[in-house]
Amino acid sequence: QSVESLALLPKLALYQIHSATPDSGAFSDEVLEELRDLKKRAGCRIGLSTTGPDQATTIDLAIKHRDLFSCVQTTYNPLAQASGAALQRAQEAGLDIIVKEGMANGR
Repeated sequence: QSVESLALLPKLALYQIHSATPDSGAFSDEVLEELRDLKKRAGCRIGLSTTGPDQATTIDLAIKHRDLFSCVQTTYNPLAQASGAALQRAQEAGLDIIVKEGMANGR
């Protein structure tokens, strides 16, 4: 998809993988290598969004690869704070945070 994205959006600022999980393949050597190549070719930032019950582990994997990932997007609101400590670690590691479902989907 990166070739198509760059053709449509040549000044891409942030390329974000959506719904990453520890088991989704987003952290496979092949995907990480392709993302590093994209970052170099496009000069864009690389981020990811998390999903599922193990969002904190996904954030920790992004921190582990902070030479590549500069941004994480995750669920955080008054009703869902399980990722709070991992978000703190991400911030301390220099990653930008995007909150999703900040209003708890209206619940």
